[in-house]
Amino acid sequence: MNGKNKKTPYAIFLVVICLILAGCSGAPGSAVDSSIPVESTNAVSDTTTAPGNAVSDTTTAPATTVETKDTKNSVGIGNPAPAGASTNMEEMKKKGESMGMNMEDMMKMGESMGMSREDMMNMGGSSSMPSGLYGPSTETAPKLLNLMIQNLGPWDSSSATFGDLIFDARYSKTVFDDFGMLHNPGAANQYDNPTFEFKAPADAVVIAPISGVVTRITWQPTTSYKQDDWDLIIAPSQGSKWGVNLDHVVSIDCDRSGVNPITCDLPLTVNGKAIKEGTTIEAGQVLGYVGNWPDTTNSGINGRAELTLFEYIREGAIPGQNMGVINHCPTMHLDGSVELIYKAKIQDLMDSYETWSGDSSDYPQGQMVSPGCRYTAIKETSNGVTEPVTG
Repeated sequence: MNGKNKKTPYAIFLVVICLILAGCSGAPGSAVDSSIPVESTNAVSDTTTAPGNAVSDTTTAPATTVETKDTKNSVGIGNPAPAGASTNMEEMKKKGESMGMNMEDMMKMGESMGMSREDMMNMGGSSSMPSGLYGPSTETAPKLLNLMIQNLGPWDSSSATFGDLIFDARYSKTVFDDFGMLHNPGAANQYDNPTFEFKAPADAVVIAPISGVVTRITWQPTTSYKQDDWDLIIAPSQGSKWGVNLDHVVSIDCDRSGVNPITCDLPLTVNGKAIKEGTTIEAGQVLGYVGNWPDTTNSGINGRAELTLFEYIREGAIPGQNMGVINHCPTMHLDGSVELIYKAKIQDLMDSYETWSGDSSDYPQGQMVSPGCRYTAIKETSNGVTEPVTG
């Protein structure tokens, strides 16, 4: 930043920010009413201490049956504005340059005055910004158009397959962990599963459940358990407190053949372009394959992925003050056009698994509030402690 810009008074800075980023001024000399938004973006920083995962990760280390989960997304500072540009952004940039200031200078100056980048990107409302990227926060839950697995059913008893999922006696656990299933029961780190978690062959395809903008994408290297896959959040808009987390996804360009697929860190892509923060996604687009899962019994079940629909718990309306999340039952938030279809799929998945296993207690279906869900929601604190919402 040059010396001239460093001396710009705060009041003038607010006016210029409003002109550049929100287009508040209709003409030179018009009055400007700047206001700081009450919501920020919801993508957040990532740590990997277990247990605890606001947008969760249920894992089993190869040498043990204890399941662990990451801590991430519970309390965040927000995300830099996405790289995608609106048709008005170039004009706004030119306004700033005409005043001797470029976009990065403005961002840095704002940060030096205690303003976050998302605050600045949201200033002035949505009159000149695309709602999918920089508009006002979306406060209603998105409607899911699918449940992430591209080929989810139907059941084929002759091959013991449910679409891309396979049932194999050598794999002793369920291939679908329902929303609310208790993991590590009786242990100090027990928790209520806040996801729809699928175990499947590594070449099972993952698709986007909603249309929106990517507010976070993170590579997850293997540490205490097998990962080497991607984690991403798709939100209805950049300012939404809602998000859909797809945890454990591998690039569609990776080779997923073989009993133990090799590590492949190629980027996730849509339409031939690498997905990054700010990338817009359409529901149904192929995002990649399911992530990695250690197949210690040669069952062919060597991949997994998790779907979580969540909303951030915030400290009043202060941007960036996320205090954990509330995870919601996926089948209670399906779009009306597919609701009956996917509820029936999950019902059929549980029924067929219990028929195949011979154990009608695999899923407590009589206690479920919706197919695949023991609760309507599960609250999760910043340190990963879960608490079912039963009211």
